[in-house]
Amino acid sequence: MRATNWFYWFYWIVLPLAWVVWHIAFRIRVVGRENLPRDGEGGFVLAPNHLSAIDPVFVVVARFWGRRMLVLGKEELFEINPFITWFLKTVNVIPVHRGRGDTAVVDKAIEDVRAGQGLLIFPEGTRSKDGSLGRLKSGAFVVASAAGVPMVPCRIIYKGGKMKPFCRCTVVFGKPIPAEALYLGEERSAARLRQVKQLLHDELERLLEENKQYL
Repeated sequence: MRATNWFYWFYWIVLPLAWVVWHIAFRIRVVGRENLPRDGEGGFVLAPNHLSAIDPVFVVVARFWGRRMLVLGKEELFEINPFITWFLKTVNVIPVHRGRGDTAVVDKAIEDVRAGQGLLIFPEGTRSKDGSLGRLKSGAFVVASAAGVPMVPCRIIYKGGKMKPFCRCTVVFGKPIPAEALYLGEERSAARLRQVKQLLHDELERLLEENKQYL
């Protein structure tokens, strides 16, 4: 069996196991799953807030079914030990060299998303220390604009505001922001980039406000 086939089947073995473990440990509640694009409806960018190192697991488990997504993760995750490096690559996590203008990764992400792949990327680029939404970086918007795909805002809400062992976690998927609203134009002007960042920022804050009973 080719490595790519093994990676594919390994993902579908691990995902149900993770679903069971995470639902038992964190009692995950999912709101708005119907807002996620279905397989065959084209690529998309899934853009959650970022509170914990294991946020990607909560989002993937909450989404659960559908074509395997690309997940962009910081390169430091791949330097912990060889087993974790192998595991991350197996479940489709791609290392990003932050602060070095990793254009090759961005270009490949654009190509894959344009071809119909989903991309999970945290627009803040790093975890929030106090639970509030941080400054949004440009990468997610560049990919969505260049690929011509919608962006799905996603709010992760931990009971008490921070991830703690066995706390309740709610994952809220908002309505997709249309590709037309995210287009940056050929120039990718700073003014236009600020506008689309504000658009996502407002949506993420609205999702929290509408679901603050889960805090």
